[in-house]
Amino acid sequence: MTSILIDGRPVRPPISGVARYCLSLANTFAAEGCGEFAIPDVLVQHDGGVNTCPEEFAPQVHKVEYRPLHDRRKLQNVAFEFLPRIVARQALGSYDLVHETWFANIGKRPRQLKVATIHDVIPLDHPEFFNRNNRIFARRNFHRQVRESSAIIAVSDFTRQRILELADVAPETVHVIGCGVDLPPQALIDSATWPIRGQIAKGSRYGLYIGNLEPRKNVDRLIEAWARLGSSYGDAKLVVVGRLNYKAEATVARGRALLGDRFVFLGPTDEADKWALLANASFLALPSLYEGYGIPIVEAYACGVPAIFARNSSMIELASDERQMFDGLSEEEIVTAVRRVLDGEAWVRDSVADRLDWVDRGSWSNVARRVADVYRTVLA
Repeated sequence: MTSILIDGRPVRPPISGVARYCLSLANTFAAEGCGEFAIPDVLVQHDGGVNTCPEEFAPQVHKVEYRPLHDRRKLQNVAFEFLPRIVARQALGSYDLVHETWFANIGKRPRQLKVATIHDVIPLDHPEFFNRNNRIFARRNFHRQVRESSAIIAVSDFTRQRILELADVAPETVHVIGCGVDLPPQALIDSATWPIRGQIAKGSRYGLYIGNLEPRKNVDRLIEAWARLGSSYGDAKLVVVGRLNYKAEATVARGRALLGDRFVFLGPTDEADKWALLANASFLALPSLYEGYGIPIVEAYACGVPAIFARNSSMIELASDERQMFDGLSEEEIVTAVRRVLDGEAWVRDSVADRLDWVDRGSWSNVARRVADVYRTVLA
């Protein structure tokens, strides 16, 4: 039977959007099958026992770990990056197809087939948002993936278009398959302990940002806009959930300085707290200057919560109403968008209702089925 390996190395704490992609895709294949193919194996890294996140893969998923030099993740990845042929001979010999899920090399034997999912090309379009090493490796691996892959999965039309503009690749080999979102069981949401982290009470009024904190996420402008609301909306808070990333500490300090008690930084949260916060939020805000997809927006729709976001990149594809969007560089437009949702204008409710059927079509069952179709095309 045809054998497939999915690169699950992004599955490590804190769980990122790419990690969630790997987990959800593999677990859906485990639950529902992969057509005529065996359930794909997944490459994982336990990082010497430090990383327990791979245990979130379903029991039916066969996890593979390759320890070429050491059991530590960084040394393993050095081998994958710089000794790919050796790694491929030793670790990938039995697989007919390998699926790269991020900008990292998994290796490839001469007759082996490869599919790559490209979530975004942000390091190529906006290198100023990344450190030197990330810029170099992202550019190097983007062009390598395009060259080595028989098919590419882009998570949005925008990302597909940028791939075609940046690389010499046949358009018919680049497939658009968005990220799936499945609302977690109500029991998981109900398991959250309120007040969340002792700071957010159930029933309180707040706008929510979910994502890493880094310059391209543009949270500083959201903070500035919130400050301009003044006392118009009482004690409505801006709640920020996510890990500190590149140049993030200054953003948190700015929020506390400008908003005081109206700014709450929770850091990374577990899934129960995240979904509970989202389900009870007044709205979700994503002011990012660039996204490859925009998972938090779709998660908000799944919860029946309004979303406002910047009018750029792939996020435009997620809007149901022009009034959801704003110029991410304009504090004035962000203020207007926040006021609209807090005022509960009629179109806000309609924008959520309009997207509920769309969320159903974007379930992980449908995503996995379409990914299997790409495998089938490549292996034919």
